[in-house]
Amino acid sequence: MPGSRRPASGKVDSSAMSSNYKGSKRNPDNHSDDISEEESCSLWIMRLPHDCTVHMLLSHIRHCDKVYATVINPPTQTEEMEHDTAAAKVVFWSRQGVDRLMAQFKAGRFIVGRMAPLVQMNRVLVRAQTPGRECRVLLITGHKHIINEQTLRDEVFGTWFTWQDDGAPAVVATFHDGVHRLEWRFGSYRCQAENAMVGIQRKISRGKKILAEAMLAIEKKKEQIQRDMLLIPADFDAAVVLRKGLEHRLERLLQESDALKGSDVFMWAHAHVDYGVDPCASRSVLLESE
Repeated sequence: MPGSRRPASGKVDSSAMSSNYKGSKRNPDNHSDDISEEESCSLWIMRLPHDCTVHMLLSHIRHCDKVYATVINPPTQTEEMEHDTAAAKVVFWSRQGVDRLMAQFKAGRFIVGRMAPLVQMNRVLVRAQTPGRECRVLLITGHKHIINEQTLRDEVFGTWFTWQDDGAPAVVATFHDGVHRLEWRFGSYRCQAENAMVGIQRKISRGKKILAEAMLAIEKKKEQIQRDMLLIPADFDAAVVLRKGLEHRLERLLQESDALKGSDVFMWAHAHVDYGVDPCASRSVLLESE
């Protein structure tokens, strides 16, 4: 499975981790892969501004590669020393990202804020991910009533995972009847954009299922009414009354169908999500992934 880094033994060797690591040492995803440093796609960046955010850092990484994961470590203070700068782990999709950012750093062209960070290989080694269209940027298309920052935060993302944003979500295209396209840049693909993609796809699938079932039920009722109309004898004294009653029922079904078209279920059934473009990647990287 791409991105899975569980050792063959199923055990985690904590000696392969930085002594400053603050995460769970029992989590296999935080374990160093069995690869050489020359193959690793993970960098450790120090001397970042004390108030550095994911957005601040990633907005200064360009022409490198897609970013797989980003973790910011704020300044820390211990009995032995005090750090007034932040640090970060950045994992690229492939080794190419490491080599390109290292080249920018060595040439003095990698600046974050007003500071020149120190870039070095991360002690925790991470292998390259399988090439593909997946990335940390999602393009979500649908009616603005459901495809908006607040609704997605409250009803999709915030219910089952945490994430960091690379800037505010932005509307990048507007269509007819209130439909637009929202670009959402997550700080990481791992556990963030990948979970968001799954969450949105589930909402879309559920919307399609409920909508299909509701429309089928309405269609069956319409067919039954039409059959009942054909069975009314022309010379029957109450034929006019019966026919009007069936026509009234049919009209209500049409109203029910129209109301369904304005529901959240209908909107989700017609929404769409796809991967966008990671601005940290170079054009050549994007072409290789297509």
